[in-house]
Amino acid sequence: MFENIKEVFRMFFKSRLAVAAVLMTVLFGVLLWRVFYLQIVKGEKYQDNYTLKIVKERTLNSTRGNIYDRNGELLAYNELAYSITIEDNGSYSSTDKKNESLNAEIAQVITALEKNGDAITDDFKIDRTGEGTYEFNVTGTSLKRFLADVYGESSYDDLGMNKKLGYDTSQATVDQVMDYLRNDCYGIDNSYSDEMAFKITIVRFAMAQNAYQKYIATTIATNVSEESVAYISEHAQELQGVEVMDDTIRKYNNSEYFASILGYTGKISSEEYAKLSETDDSYTTNDVVGKGGIEQYMDSYLKGEKGYEKLYVDYLGKAIEVIDRKESKAGNNLYLSLDSDLQIAVYNLLEQEIAGIVYSNIDNPSSDIPIPITDVYFALINNNVIDLSHFDSTDASTAEQSVSAIFSARQDVVKSQLREQLTGSTPTDFKDLSEEEQDYFTYIIRRLRKNNILADSNIDTSDEVYQQWQQGECSPKDYLNHAIAQNWIDITQFTVDEKYSDSTEIYDALCNYILEELFYEKDFSKIIYEYLITGGGIFGTQLCLILFDQGVLPYNEEEIAALNNGSVTAVSFLKEKIQNLEITPAQLALDPCSGSCVVTNTKTGEVLALVTYPGYDSNRLANNVDTEYFNSLQDDKSLPQYNYATQQETAPGSTFKMVTSTAGLAEGSITIGERIRDLGVYENVSNHPKCWIFSSGVKNKGGICMNKKQKKVLIRVIVASVLLILCAVLPTTGYVRFATFMVPYLVIGYDILKKAWKGILNKQVFDENFLMSLATVGALATGEYPEAVFVMLFYQVGELFQSYAVDQSRKSITSLMDIRPDYANIEHDGKLEQVDPDDVAVGTVITVQPGEKIPIDGEIVEGSSTLNTAALTGESLPRDVMTGDEVISGCINMTGVLKVKTTKAFGESTVSKILELMENSSSHKSRSEAFISRFARVYTPAVCYSALALAILPPVINLLMGNAASWGVWVYRALTFLVISCPCALVISIPLSFFAGLGGASHEGILIKGSNYLESLSKTKIVVFDKTGTLTQGVFEVTGVHHSPMEDRKLLEYAALAECASSHPISRSLQKACGVELDRSRVTDIEERGGRGVIATVDGHSVAAGNGKLMDELCVKWQDCRSVGTIVHMAVDGAYAGHIVISDVVKNDARDAIAALKRAGVQKTVMLTGDIQKVADHVAQELGVDEVHAELLPGDKVAQLERLLGEKGKDDRLAFVGDGINDAPVLSRADIGIAMGAMGSDAAIEAADVVLMDDDPMKIAKGIQISRKCIRIVYENIVFSLGVKLTCLLLVAIGIANMWMGIFADVGVMVLAVLNAIRALRTSKN
Repeated sequence: MFENIKEVFRMFFKSRLAVAAVLMTVLFGVLLWRVFYLQIVKGEKYQDNYTLKIVKERTLNSTRGNIYDRNGELLAYNELAYSITIEDNGSYSSTDKKNESLNAEIAQVITALEKNGDAITDDFKIDRTGEGTYEFNVTGTSLKRFLADVYGESSYDDLGMNKKLGYDTSQATVDQVMDYLRNDCYGIDNSYSDEMAFKITIVRFAMAQNAYQKYIATTIATNVSEESVAYISEHAQELQGVEVMDDTIRKYNNSEYFASILGYTGKISSEEYAKLSETDDSYTTNDVVGKGGIEQYMDSYLKGEKGYEKLYVDYLGKAIEVIDRKESKAGNNLYLSLDSDLQIAVYNLLEQEIAGIVYSNIDNPSSDIPIPITDVYFALINNNVIDLSHFDSTDASTAEQSVSAIFSARQDVVKSQLREQLTGSTPTDFKDLSEEEQDYFTYIIRRLRKNNILADSNIDTSDEVYQQWQQGECSPKDYLNHAIAQNWIDITQFTVDEKYSDSTEIYDALCNYILEELFYEKDFSKIIYEYLITGGGIFGTQLCLILFDQGVLPYNEEEIAALNNGSVTAVSFLKEKIQNLEITPAQLALDPCSGSCVVTNTKTGEVLALVTYPGYDSNRLANNVDTEYFNSLQDDKSLPQYNYATQQETAPGSTFKMVTSTAGLAEGSITIGERIRDLGVYENVSNHPKCWIFSSGVKNKGGICMNKKQKKVLIRVIVASVLLILCAVLPTTGYVRFATFMVPYLVIGYDILKKAWKGILNKQVFDENFLMSLATVGALATGEYPEAVFVMLFYQVGELFQSYAVDQSRKSITSLMDIRPDYANIEHDGKLEQVDPDDVAVGTVITVQPGEKIPIDGEIVEGSSTLNTAALTGESLPRDVMTGDEVISGCINMTGVLKVKTTKAFGESTVSKILELMENSSSHKSRSEAFISRFARVYTPAVCYSALALAILPPVINLLMGNAASWGVWVYRALTFLVISCPCALVISIPLSFFAGLGGASHEGILIKGSNYLESLSKTKIVVFDKTGTLTQGVFEVTGVHHSPMEDRKLLEYAALAECASSHPISRSLQKACGVELDRSRVTDIEERGGRGVIATVDGHSVAAGNGKLMDELCVKWQDCRSVGTIVHMAVDGAYAGHIVISDVVKNDARDAIAALKRAGVQKTVMLTGDIQKVADHVAQELGVDEVHAELLPGDKVAQLERLLGEKGKDDRLAFVGDGINDAPVLSRADIGIAMGAMGSDAAIEAADVVLMDDDPMKIAKGIQISRKCIRIVYENIVFSLGVKLTCLLLVAIGIANMWMGIFADVGVMVLAVLNAIRALRTSKN
């Protein structure tokens, strides 16, 4: 049996086929078992293990550091938010399938986001306009970088002619780029709307920028809502690669004030990535970086360090398990030297100051930089304050529809004119076109060049026709035809229907492009609007109403009604809105519309405020750019993104002086010591140009100094007066007499008539110009030709007096006392040379001699002295200074020679800083409206309507009653009515009364800068005083000798002799008090003890004079003094000999001045001072002042004044009296500022409204009495004139008074009113 088995095996193995079959069977069985084991027994386990095999590393972004101001106030911080990211991690069978899947997924996400009020992140360099067209939103290098990214090149230089695409990619148009991305790259089919296709392109392009970086997700939306987060989470399985990520967004507090400094953050651009990654490889193309300002400059400091996490993901890319993690490190916090409160305050003051300048320049021909009101109207359109696109919307207002209709009609006319010039047979040379047509063609040529249709690189500037065009001696038609013939025109840049074979067809296509595309551009439309506004086709009232319609101004039914009925003019309305900052200078973008201010710590050099106006909202640019807002900033003509504080170049006026001076020195035409007086006129230039501030900045050197407008009016007054006399003596009658009198009438009154007519056209009828025109035309109509000319002549004389008086009062005040440092001494080759302080560089050593003012802030490097700081600080006691001490400009050096090393430029000195504070404070000043304007609003329409009614109603009533109409009688009465109603008595006497009041006050040494201040002075109920130099003399006298065992005279003699070697004010006070000439030979061994006093031998006795420290040093027991002032303790032969009190002396008439104010009706007197409380209380008690506040800085004085202003009655006025430069801000803020002219600082005089030229405080009450007398005369004239006129008007209406009686009454009233007005000149009896 064994053998049989063995034989079977032998036969089996002998057959190789059988062995192979068995072996295969065994192996197959093993395989089946293994498959069963893996799939059934261990299937679930191995399936889990398989999905964990994909390892992904994800970057963890760091949190950006916060930014704080110097006080720890938060300026920039991070806020937790959610972002939506997308990553292309799918598998696709083809590119078409990939595009189809990705596009559908992105469209789904976009739809969900927009449904929940969110939007995708848009850093794309192309915008889609409301009309559905595309345009690049970058230019220059950024555009070149974008084109290189689009076409997949590493550099713009690699772009060129692409045969497949059929165009030069380096010159690709926006439409070509969009077509390439949408169709060639991303396969976005036509099933999507154009708007959705554009948004898909934005996302796909952003993803393409991260395609070469593995596992870098692309952020497609930031700061999304909870609803969007929920949607993405719920649809996670179908939205492959889309995730919700925890993120932060950058936020800025008070962004408008700090945007120019801080900048903002945003997604890194390709050029930023290329630059930053050169030095730091941690940057990725999905990072958020600083886009400007400190955020950009300090990006590496603020951004922190990224972390990472390694995790397993499944085949869909969803995270399963984190296997390794490194936390990110937050960025560093940054602390600035800026003070946020100061930054905001200065920004607001700067805006107020600019608004004040704009306000004062509007419709003011006498201004240095006048702004016509039509410029203001056009600015509303030109700087996009008014949205033109809303005019044609279905919900456009009546005013919008009206303006749109006017514009459309004019647009058709302009288009016809342009077509005639472009295609007509007789084109006009450019120089012979109207100014309006020149502007249109200038715009067209500029746009053709900008669009590279008329390429600059192709133009031959030496070409004869081109030269003719430059000279205006060629028509636009001829120039463009020549450009085509010379191949300067690139026809590929505008749409053509076919390949044109000749120049005529090309020209026709170009004209079509101009008239159908360029013509309808927004900026071209603005030119049409500009000429419509300046030509009176569109009224200011219409534009003002549109401001309400479009929500620029909050709806106000009362103001809208006032605009509609004409009771408020568009001019006054806009000026009020500008003054109240409801319409800002930045919105108007008129000159000036921007400014800057830098505030530094004078001791440390730290920047405390770095202000640029206007600012912008950086929150709308950070994180996800608000494209519409960004574009509005780009179009804003006030350039809000420009940092004026750090980038603005110096104005030509200042630069010109430095450059020309340097050139003159280099050429040897001038020397360093030469002094050149700037008179404001460039005499050596043919047309004698003037500095912009010339008319108000040049001092009168003697005689009458008028501006151009005043001189012109004066000439007209003289000519009209001569012509009037000639007309009166000529024996003419009828039309000849009328024609002769019309000559002087038009000479003196043409501008009044013109203004009245313009007011009628602008629906602003009832003003003083209409009043005068109506009165004089009425006189002409009744044949009273001389009176018509006389009325207009007197009116112009009154206006000239008023203008000249106010102008000259300011100029004369400025020239009365100039205590600003005029020069600085610099030692050169052993000699002192006087140079302009503006020319002294920081770090220069200047010499200040006794009696001179310190011109520039600095540090004493040699010498010691005593400084009089009263004009600057208000402190009564002089200040001792020595080497190493800091000194400030404006102080007077009283004793020793000082050498000072300047630490600031003159423009940044203490004097300049306080002057700037004064100018900012002045924007709070209240302004009185001229009475004649207020009066005319009521009187003029009432008189006109009454005259009209008198001419029409009685005849109509007669007819109804069956009587004769008597039209001639009633028309005659109506004309007489108009003649009598002529308001010349008021028009002349009111300004003349104020003028006389100003002159009378000037005669008393009280200079009042304008009639509005005279009126305010009459209502004064609270008077606030500075102390030093105002109520006290600002000089020092011995006021007491106490605890002396010897005679006072003897002790004073000892003290004076001991101090005789010193020039200190204390020493001079002692010598003056001694009363006799001192024999200095009696004094020996004088020893000064710095900061303590002096020891000397007088007549053989040891005498010590000084403060308590000196007595302690000599071991002499001394007694304190309760008196106010500087105490000089005395010791003779080692024994205490008493003390001497030296103090600032109260002015002799100060107490009487306070009492006089009380008698004049002033209810409260207050004293504000920088002196110590003890001194202030003493002075206040001595004078009888009601309230006192001491130890105040200039800013504290302003705060106290604000409190007092809040407490006073509505119709009451508060006056402040001061003399130091530190008083300037308070003088400017008070209702009425009164300065001391003899001792007062230049800044105080400039800031004040009233100047007392002899520093006598009694003149304050005198000024109030004069002002009240003047106002009383004004009201007397008003009541008398109106009373007589109303009586005569009534008599005329009932037929009692005839024309001659009316004329007599009118002229008589005028003469009496003028005579009464002149009484204001008499001030001896009040």
